[in-house]
Amino acid sequence: ARQKQVPHDDRAAFLRLDELFHHTLATAAGRAYAWSVIESVKAQMDRVRFLSVDDLQIGRLIEQHERIVDAIAAGDVGGAEQALRMHLREILKSLPEIARSREEFFDGTG
Repeated sequence: ARQKQVPHDDRAAFLRLDELFHHTLATAAGRAYAWSVIESVKAQMDRVRFLSVDDLQIGRLIEQHERIVDAIAAGDVGGAEQALRMHLREILKSLPEIARSREEFFDGTG
């Protein structure tokens, strides 16, 4: 709900709430330690997320978050897992286009 209130041009605020969403899921799932490990190595992922938030439709990301939360609230473990996997694949789908459109941020060495 808080993500819906963020102006679409405020990428930093949206990403702070996105970070909170993912942190909250990890903590609620009893995976706080796993989240701390992810945080220590995700600088490159954060860079890509920041670059892609303009290109991705923020509304689509929010809808994906809502599907995850709704499945959790309904006790639908399989549905929550499926929704979360789809959501996490979003960045992988957008990465090639981001690399093409923002070549200055990628060194091309693969």
